[in-house]
Amino acid sequence: MKEITEIQKDLMHSTVISQDHIKLYFYKKRTKKGETYFECAYTNIKDLASPYSEVITSICNFIDEKEVYTYAYDMPKNAIAFFELENSSNLLYDGLSKLNNAIVSASNFDDAIRYDGYIIECLKDSNFIRLIISAKAIRTYTRRFFIFNNEFTHLENPMFEIKNIADCIWLNNYCLFLTSNAESIFDLERHYKLLAQKHLEYLEHANLLSAKDMSFFKAFSMQRKRPQKFESFRSTRIDDLKELSIQEQKKILNGLGINISHGNKISISSEEDANRFLDFICCKILDDFNGDKYFVTNSQKFNHSDTPN
Repeated sequence: MKEITEIQKDLMHSTVISQDHIKLYFYKKRTKKGETYFECAYTNIKDLASPYSEVITSICNFIDEKEVYTYAYDMPKNAIAFFELENSSNLLYDGLSKLNNAIVSASNFDDAIRYDGYIIECLKDSNFIRLIISAKAIRTYTRRFFIFNNEFTHLENPMFEIKNIADCIWLNNYCLFLTSNAESIFDLERHYKLLAQKHLEYLEHANLLSAKDMSFFKAFSMQRKRPQKFESFRSTRIDDLKELSIQEQKKILNGLGINISHGNKISISSEEDANRFLDFICCKILDDFNGDKYFVTNSQKFNHSDTPN
């Protein structure tokens, strides 16, 4: 992971450029058979080098007082998310591949299409930077005028305005999320929901919960940002728990404030129970086998009266 100063250096390196180094694309997200893909359109635009440099400077100022974290669902809200892209197992591999293919095969710009955002690409030497912005890029204004020779003339044609920030920045072998909009560009919410559904099915087949409690737990786990917790789900934790005797299960789960019912099933009777069990199966709480349990994020000793959401 890179430090802020290294990122700023990489960004500023791209500002000493000519117009020939920069391209502008507009993108549209589409869905086919449940799969999201991108369509991109290229347009020739003059005098983009100076505005591009201004945007880069603005971004460097924006991130100057920020902290960088490897992307995780529980990272600080206003931090910058960092993705290492050197191997195909990274979370953005599929989305960035689809976007790159769309850029390579970009069609000509069509003002009849309502694009979802735009991409400014800078190619210099063997390096590239792509600023990805999710915004209604083309707008028509009904109450704006421009001044020419001391005369006010109504703006009749659609306008394009470059924002002074990007939602996502793709720099060679790493990627940054600067705003929460970046997650929606690459459908990370959908990714996590599919992941959660897969692991919840595994839990259901283990038959550790009653049908009623399992239904409640599934509904709870799919709400808000909880599906993201399943990134750290390990099926071995379910398997190991299932292999234990009822008395051994009680010992571990009672430490979480969770009971075993008379039918020898794990009892999830409240949102607090559900949240503790979710943290447990997703390895957010570790058991040191001495009766103490710890939150993984900050090694804080577990107290079942205070569980993070």
